[in-house]
Amino acid sequence: MPDGGVHAFLGSQGLGALGPWLDELPRRPLTTTLVHTASNRYAEAPWVDSVDNALTRLGLKVARLDLEGATATVVKERLKATNLVFVTGGHGLFTLEHAQRSGFSSSFPRL
Repeated sequence: MPDGGVHAFLGSQGLGALGPWLDELPRRPLTTTLVHTASNRYAEAPWVDSVDNALTRLGLKVARLDLEGATATVVKERLKATNLVFVTGGHGLFTLEHAQRSGFSSSFPRL
């Protein structure tokens, strides 16, 4: 992980709180990994592009990560190159299944 570690933001639809939250961090993230796996079970998922656009407007470089089919090596390398992880909504249990299988869920310290 980059110096300063990885931050996680739990937000919702409008993302209005994300910008102020980023501004309050001691070191503002420059890169984000957008995990959109929860949208895979839907024919259309316009919220994924909306989140990507919102993150980009906030000045973040966005890389998408689909946990479905991702290997532990891919997940580890992607997380090493990011400062912020953003997981979109959708089918939560589907995301959990692939988060556990890929090693994503064990990549973060337990609270």
